[in-house]
Amino acid sequence: PNAVTRLTGLVAALEALQSQNCRDVSVYARIYRAILSVEDSTMLTTLPGLSRGVSIDARLRAMIFHPEWPTAIASTRCVWDPHPCMLLAKCSPLVALQDVYAPYGKIHLERYFLARGVPKGACTADAFFGMLESVVEAAEDLGKKWRCSPSVASIKVQLHGSTFSTRPMAADIPASEFLSDVWPAVLSIYRGMANCPAEEQPALKPFSPTMPTVLVPLRCPNGGPPEESSMEAVARFHDGALFRRLAVGEAYWEVAQDLAHTRASEWALSGFFPAELRSLFVDLLGVRDVVDRMALRGGLLQAAIRNFAGAEGRAHGSRALNQDGAQRAFELGRGLKGRRARTVNATGLPEELVNDGLLFDAQGGGGVEGMGATVLADAASAIASLGRRGSSNERRSRRSADWRRSEDPTLVMPALPACSVRRPATREVRLQPCGEIAVARAPTHSGGTFSLYVPSSSGPAAATDSTRISRELRGLASIL
Repeated sequence: PNAVTRLTGLVAALEALQSQNCRDVSVYARIYRAILSVEDSTMLTTLPGLSRGVSIDARLRAMIFHPEWPTAIASTRCVWDPHPCMLLAKCSPLVALQDVYAPYGKIHLERYFLARGVPKGACTADAFFGMLESVVEAAEDLGKKWRCSPSVASIKVQLHGSTFSTRPMAADIPASEFLSDVWPAVLSIYRGMANCPAEEQPALKPFSPTMPTVLVPLRCPNGGPPEESSMEAVARFHDGALFRRLAVGEAYWEVAQDLAHTRASEWALSGFFPAELRSLFVDLLGVRDVVDRMALRGGLLQAAIRNFAGAEGRAHGSRALNQDGAQRAFELGRGLKGRRARTVNATGLPEELVNDGLLFDAQGGGGVEGMGATVLADAASAIASLGRRGSSNERRSRRSADWRRSEDPTLVMPALPACSVRRPATREVRLQPCGEIAVARAPTHSGGTFSLYVPSSSGPAAATDSTRISRELRGLASIL
């Protein structure tokens, strides 16, 4: 009974200090040590009794003082040791207590806070996901400032930590320091996830395959990860961009033999992360272990169909599919980009995988080249053009007859010059007809027949693949 009375009085003292907005750390430290002394003297393993309908221990867990926070913090938002990586220490969503309370008795106060449920170090899925999100936001801040600053030396990257606070703490660090530490920090986050306790591992599993929990550096011929830890060369090569963010449903740990010499192998996670993290990505996060050409091709096609279905419906309520919408459909991170408009860093697998012939060329090398966004964008433009010319059956029939009488029905996509490092020059693509699609009549449409075009190519693969390609594109076009 005496112990409960003393503890109740100490809790009341804490409440009085906080109600008076006391900001003296030493006063709070003395009360915390007094509570620990009562627990030790009475050999209490749990705090008994009730005070105002709430257990004493529950009230103490909700009354942790930190001088940089305007109100008391709950123990679930705190950690005793700051992260050993200085960059993550500033990006962590948890508030570190050691630096504040160590001068007033490190051993005793550490015991007190650990008894209140404060972890010694970051060990929860929420903490690591919060760090990862803070790193992504800092990379975005760097990229935006990079593209409007005269020199790198003048750039200060803003790091946001303690995001649970109503007044989040922010720190600015030089861009050179951020670029040298950011990739080791990302590796440290994933290592922390891999070492999470068993009770936290279910929280690491994504609830949807579209969750963007995989962060890989952009490829750079002049340096950068995985050969170099510093990402300064990556930032210079990509004009401030550093990362490509992938959803767990489109990422893969390694490629099969039939993709070993394609661009898909460049984005296998085994090329960026150490082997010790394979279990994290494959077993916990749900990344595919090995992807072959057929599996990657199916994933690209499904993503294209899914993104086509919603790409233009979200823009101005239009039912028409324009050329920009067709090109964006192959950016597999379309669903992720909706939350963050015009990001500096990339999301989703690169379009080069489609243009590399992976979408429709199941035989690998040769055959159909340049298939993908070019064909679908051209088809979308043709459909939109047909819609603008009116819906008269007579005009449709006349235009169809003119096309059939044409001596050379080939369409030409002209070569385009390079716009940037991420938009290299393209070669001329000639499109040849491979069939027709009959559109069923609907109450609001008069129906009609549309010609289907594919890129023309030389060699025996063109003739053998024409029927197969026509069948696959016909199913996609019927959805459009």
